[in-house]
Amino acid sequence: MFGLFRQYYTTGFLDHNSGKHIQLNDLHTSTSLVHDYSPYPNQSAFLLGEWYWNGGEKKSQLSFQNLIKIVGHLDFHPEDVAAKNWRLIDTWLSGESKGSNKEDDSRLGGWTKTPIRVNAPFHKRTLQKCPKEFEAGILHHRKLMTIIRERITRPSVHPHLHFEPYKLFWQPDDATEPVRVHSELYTSEVFIDAHNKLQDSPPEPECGLPRVVLSLIFSSDGTQLTSFSTAKL
Repeated sequence: MFGLFRQYYTTGFLDHNSGKHIQLNDLHTSTSLVHDYSPYPNQSAFLLGEWYWNGGEKKSQLSFQNLIKIVGHLDFHPEDVAAKNWRLIDTWLSGESKGSNKEDDSRLGGWTKTPIRVNAPFHKRTLQKCPKEFEAGILHHRKLMTIIRERITRPSVHPHLHFEPYKLFWQPDDATEPVRVHSELYTSEVFIDAHNKLQDSPPEPECGLPRVVLSLIFSSDGTQLTSFSTAKL
């Protein structure tokens, strides 16, 4: 109805069409969603804890103004933060206690705990002149193949995956030439070329399973470069 159509590079119909699984709630953000602020019990407690931990060790005038905005907001309720076990919440955040709301690692699968150790140098005039090793904490991480295998083998849990790339075109009427639409990664030329190259390559011996290209997009949160500006990396 919008004049959009797809062009696939395949010899048969698709076994999996992720477009069939798209519902109305996948295309917009509803204000009636139930928010989970765990391990904080409610929104007011979460906002106060977020201000405490992410506002820096030394509170500034700007940090104080942010606190005023939190406690002065219409959605802030003092009774929601009174008589709460803040020490238990902080223990949960530090990883020392699993808590009742934490997902079971065995159910997620493949989690690895690696201690992070840092060598701290000492001045040559100190008693201990050589670097000393300190333990900075525990890093929780998973192998990429574990995550990929989980997504592929559970299509009912992750129905929105696109296994077949395609070109997307827009043609409002028959008198207009189709216009190429560039949007998602699986509609890009480089992804289609990689897919076709894989299909033209010799298959694995005695294997009739579909062969697809999986793309991984890596991202990270911003890092503030200095304490006296808003420049971020």
